[in-house]
Amino acid sequence: MQILPLILVVIGAIIGFINWPISIMRLRNEEGPSGVPIVGAVLMIFGLLLMPEKPYLLYIWLPLIIDFTCLPLLLYGIKKGSFK
Repeated sequence: MQILPLILVVIGAIIGFINWPISIMRLRNEEGPSGVPIVGAVLMIFGLLLMPEKPYLLYIWLPLIIDFTCLPLLLYGIKKGSFK
């Protein structure tokens, strides 16, 4: 296993987990999701794609759940009408 993909996945996961409490707090105050949207998920996906072992590609959907801002960001944008 190469070290760069692993570092990308770990840093992305840390950013994704940190986004959870920030996003929840901001959504309660109706300010919108975290100020760092999708960064953690993008890092994790790049890390998974760079891994030489292909069984990890089965978990390519997991960053979308770990980084809280991915799916709720789209829902929030639709709710506020920014995608009209």
